[in-house]
Amino acid sequence: MVILIAVVVVVMLLVGDFHQQDKQDRFREGASRAIVENFALYDQDGKYQELYYRSDMKAIVIVSQGNGCPIIRKSIPYLNHLQEQYESLGVFFLMINANQQDTRPAIKSEADLFGISMPILKDQAQAIAKSLSLTRTAEAILLDTGDWSMVYRGAIHDGLGYESDKGRIEHHYLRDAINAHLNNRAVVTDTTGVKGCLINLDQEDEQTGYTYARDVVPILNKHCVDCHSNGGAAPWSMDGYKRVKGWGPMIREVVRTKRMPPWHADPACGRFEEDNSLSAEEEKILIGWVEQGFPKGQGNDPLAKKRQTSSVFWGLGEPDLKFRLKTSQSVTATGDDEFRMIEGDRPIDRDIWVKAIDIRPGNVKVVHHGNLSVVWPDNSGTVDNLATGESADRNRWLAMGGMSMEKGSMIAAYAPGNRVLQLPQDTGVFLPKGSRLLFEMHYITTGKPETDLTEVGFYLLDEKPTKLLSVSTINNRNIKIPAGEKNYKRRGNMFAHNDLLLTALQPHMHYRGKSMKFIIEYPDGSSEIALSVPNYRFKWQRRYTFAEPKFVPRGTTIHLEGFYDNSSQNSDNPDSGQEVVYGPYSHTEMFQGIAFYINQNSGRAPN
Repeated sequence: MVILIAVVVVVMLLVGDFHQQDKQDRFREGASRAIVENFALYDQDGKYQELYYRSDMKAIVIVSQGNGCPIIRKSIPYLNHLQEQYESLGVFFLMINANQQDTRPAIKSEADLFGISMPILKDQAQAIAKSLSLTRTAEAILLDTGDWSMVYRGAIHDGLGYESDKGRIEHHYLRDAINAHLNNRAVVTDTTGVKGCLINLDQEDEQTGYTYARDVVPILNKHCVDCHSNGGAAPWSMDGYKRVKGWGPMIREVVRTKRMPPWHADPACGRFEEDNSLSAEEEKILIGWVEQGFPKGQGNDPLAKKRQTSSVFWGLGEPDLKFRLKTSQSVTATGDDEFRMIEGDRPIDRDIWVKAIDIRPGNVKVVHHGNLSVVWPDNSGTVDNLATGESADRNRWLAMGGMSMEKGSMIAAYAPGNRVLQLPQDTGVFLPKGSRLLFEMHYITTGKPETDLTEVGFYLLDEKPTKLLSVSTINNRNIKIPAGEKNYKRRGNMFAHNDLLLTALQPHMHYRGKSMKFIIEYPDGSSEIALSVPNYRFKWQRRYTFAEPKFVPRGTTIHLEGFYDNSSQNSDNPDSGQEVVYGPYSHTEMFQGIAFYINQNSGRAPN
């Protein structure tokens, strides 16, 4: 019996060694070809971390981490020392946690408790861990950022065992590999065995497989088809299996880097209407389907049998009133962005209360965004000075309105992903007879001449609402971003003089915008992040409407915190060699947070 047990143990060890050796052999055979593709994940602090963003570093160290693993815990002081020693020399350190049981708050607690000084990226879908063939914690991968190839993978050092420590380190595998790479020498040991805790990887998808018809199409219908349709904002239509398969590798890339679908709020902070982010399961399905070779499945093509139509329709049905630009706009094939102030085709012919506004672009390819302002009937002058909304009678009309605006008379805006403005129940916008509409249009070029005739639709209330919706803007115009600066910080705040019911928030920056947070500081000193946008994108000017309005008591301060990236690592940056200052154009910058709320103390619509 003892002999039998011994034989079983030997066989198990041999099997384990075989799998580890197999991974090492595969790495050696393809060492020069082992390229790590780009990916992006949120870290324990909610920051957006994209691998290729670190292209200005000489090397990247990736270490697999898992909460509670004694081996990775005992490795932390050593890794922190390496980080202190080599980060200034151009080596960036990060960890990846793919354990199903480890939540982001738990990972942050682990990092704080054990003094982990590097970002820990949460791989909730486990897609990145699987693509890197990570199976155990405490495995280190050293990447050359020149071509993103692996130059080393394996143990951090040989000083730790499963239930015992050697007491000394004889081989500093990772440190020696870093030194060799920084000194342009070949890495002598390109891979080693790893001792660490097994990562809890989900194997279900590998056993069952995914199919286009059963698994993929429902996700595309939910998140993608609205834009990826004929006449939609996206450059191609999801009109059948053949087209989706052809774009499959690109789908995998944009999902891995969180570029698509376009939802940029941190899912850990707040709940919002029309949340278009992918769940971990949806990410896993889309990426897994591509990596499994695009299996189609049985039956008819669910996308081909229904004709995809333009997404540019009236979002709430036919409006009660429609207006459009006074004249059709021509946009050249190439050139700089253009901002144009264009009047509406006619004035408003009667007093109206508006409950919803839908700005419908005439050409989604060229309309980057559009703002709609109201020109009050007492105003006079040219469109240029009317755009400022300044007049002696402006405040009188604002006082009558269902929406109170500060520093301007903009009442709605369009941008991809942000079109229909539905006001909360029992609130409305008052527009008096004789008011005129003013469209501020931002046009971009497509490579061929285009035209646009944008429209706006108003949905009306039958009677005066009972509550007043207000809009306040948090601004900071003191912006002066040095050339090449990656983390330029600005702040602003808004003080609540009354009890407020916060309904929506909207960040606004330009091409150098990197991230923005709205932080609510309550009178008792407690605080919470109401909205965090860690991966801000200028192209997507989204308004985030709370699933449930948030009560903000009198004495609360809403803090706005934003970061800018004026370096060449910012792929949207038009020119990293120029200092950037405040201004309305895309190549300048703005720092603006917009808060929509109902004043609970004086929130009744006036007579």
